[in-house]
Amino acid sequence: FRANGYDWRHHNNGQMAKDLAYSQAMGVKPLSRWSHVAGFSDLFCFHKHQLPPLMVQDAVPMLQAAFPDAYFIHTHRDPADWVAARFWADGGAHRTALAWHAHLTEDAIVPYWMDEQAQHALNCERLFAGNPRFLDINLTTQPYDIISKFLSPDYELKHDSDTPDLHVEADKIQQVVSYVEALPAAQEPEAPDLKFIRQVSV
Repeated sequence: FRANGYDWRHHNNGQMAKDLAYSQAMGVKPLSRWSHVAGFSDLFCFHKHQLPPLMVQDAVPMLQAAFPDAYFIHTHRDPADWVAARFWADGGAHRTALAWHAHLTEDAIVPYWMDEQAQHALNCERLFAGNPRFLDINLTTQPYDIISKFLSPDYELKHDSDTPDLHVEADKIQQVVSYVEALPAAQEPEAPDLKFIRQVSV
């Protein structure tokens, strides 16, 4: 978008996600401060790990109601690549903080993320069923031209640069597996000591 002259906001240090949370709590129209921009992406905030994360998943119905004519694009990637990138983000601090907020041990955070992502996909499918302005795209396997064609009725987007490589190195994925398997909670529980039980029951 920016390369084609459009004003676009990505993450913006979590300010847009904070605006969504505030608007939802106060019952006002979201993102009014950025009414001049073409669109938004990465509506997520978790830079203060002592505070719970703010995610766009919680605000989709509000956004749909506030912007009924807007384009909505649900992007996702290969699960292994996505999990590995997220697992090691901020040197692992992202993972440990999210596990703490979800009341989970670290070995349970990956299945939790997968379930969370699957539920978000199902919610989008339900909320935008039959909506011609909704696009679901896998950025790992599908060409980015799909986005350009999808938005072509209102935006002229030309690709002058290479699309980003979102693949994560195989060793990073293996490191996730090795790390989780080494966690105490992920190991097989020790066999119970039945000696005391036998003595009590005699």
